[in-house]
Amino acid sequence: SGVWYYKVLYAEAFRSPGISNIQLGVVPDDIRPERTRTAELEVGREIGRGVLSVNFVDTVITDPLVYTGATNTYENQGKSGTFGTEVEYKARPTWGFLNSSMSFYTAKHETDYYKAPGHRDYSLAAPRLKVAVAAGVHLNSEWTVGPSLIAIGERYAYASDNGTANYRFFDPAFLLNVNTEYKRGDWTTSLGVYDILDENPGYLQQYKGGFTQIPGPSREVMAKVHYRF
Repeated sequence: SGVWYYKVLYAEAFRSPGISNIQLGVVPDDIRPERTRTAELEVGREIGRGVLSVNFVDTVITDPLVYTGATNTYENQGKSGTFGTEVEYKARPTWGFLNSSMSFYTAKHETDYYKAPGHRDYSLAAPRLKVAVAAGVHLNSEWTVGPSLIAIGERYAYASDNGTANYRFFDPAFLLNVNTEYKRGDWTTSLGVYDILDENPGYLQQYKGGFTQIPGPSREVMAKVHYRF
């Protein structure tokens, strides 16, 4: 039978306002540090040659320093945070390796600046669901093929069109990659193709900053040669 394990974590932290937070404060003398509390519970079990774990994380930010965007100011507002779950399975079978995870969260925002209008469980610019799978298959003692996939759920964010910050829906994205590796003696060579489907989901803003989404890297081809002395 597999071995069970448990982990409980609790942490508190604070972030002091920076000079720009104070200078651009709606009322500079009222700007306060934001404080974060995080509670985490993880349960895991050995299954075969791998480990399955389930992680629950609850994060609350009190007095978050919020950038108001259109007025170019900062102020402390209410509370913010998320409650999320991550399921992870990692294995090292004889044929290679497998790393997989799925994460899902629910937003808890009192401030409207981080809420996705009409979708209260979403944080602006962030997907609620993310799935990642990476594997390595040993074809023989020298060759390994490693496919991987990162699936990002739908997102809601502001993206500027002709200077107007429009609230928009962004489709899910699927980042498919593959890497081939050859080892012989002290030499290792690899060839990888990343974002094969050329999805390029880009980076979105959590506020009305007046910019469109920032593009990320498009399809990439990368070759590496490594020698161990």
